[in-house]
Amino acid sequence: MIPHKTDLDCLAYKGDLASIKNQIETLEAKDIETAKWYINERFFQGDTCLISASRWGKIEIVQYLLDHGANPNIPNNKNALPIYAAAVGKHYAIIELLKKHGAVYDENELQKKLMAKTIPGCLVLISAAGILGAIFLWMF
Repeated sequence: MIPHKTDLDCLAYKGDLASIKNQIETLEAKDIETAKWYINERFFQGDTCLISASRWGKIEIVQYLLDHGANPNIPNNKNALPIYAAAVGKHYAIIELLKKHGAVYDENELQKKLMAKTIPGCLVLISAAGILGAIFLWMF
């Protein structure tokens, strides 16, 4: 039986590598192809476990998933790749790890994601019912 497909995501978010290993290795012992399918399965908003682990900076989990067949080029429903999720979180070691494992990405998009949170304050323009307003978001 395959565990519920959100299990890996929740475990990645929690950083529970031991439980991820247990689930994957149990599946690999039965059927390697099913295990690879499970590792690359998309769940909430199309994220894979690799996207979640990359987003939250869980480098040991990212390494384990890549070593066990995770595809670094599967995007979520918004075309976000694991490398972009890592870039938004400024997880540089994960970015390099994904590159080494064949991540295909747009360099301009990667740089935009890396710069997104480095600006001390940013101006966000919004339009509501034709009225343009400005909201300043300050990150400290």
